[in-house]
Amino acid sequence: MEKLRRLLREAEAAIGDLDEFTRISRDFHLAVAEASHNRVIMVQLISLEHVSWPRRNVTATPKLARHILEIHTKLADLIELRDPSGARALMDDHVKMIRARRVAERGQARSSAHVDIFADGKGETP
Repeated sequence: MEKLRRLLREAEAAIGDLDEFTRISRDFHLAVAEASHNRVIMVQLISLEHVSWPRRNVTATPKLARHILEIHTKLADLIELRDPSGARALMDDHVKMIRARRVAERGQARSSAHVDIFADGKGETP
């Protein structure tokens, strides 16, 4: 638990540095997986880190960072209370939020690429 609490303190201190906050959040997720003693979850998270975990989260804001910190704090509290169903429900919602953000980011990237490729110089697309 001490590792999770330390990472939460570090994340709170890093809200003004979103790249650092993103790194600490990744470390928090890995520490939760490690604490679960579930090797499958651990391997999946490590794999995700190399495939889809952003080193630099360009859409992060301090407001979003505070929201994520709240969720991570609640998760640590549930783990400490030994409430696996509560922790699982919270993580399910958290992962859905992350997935929705990633899908939105990809959509924005595709839209930007479309405009960049097809722009006629007047900011219009065909």
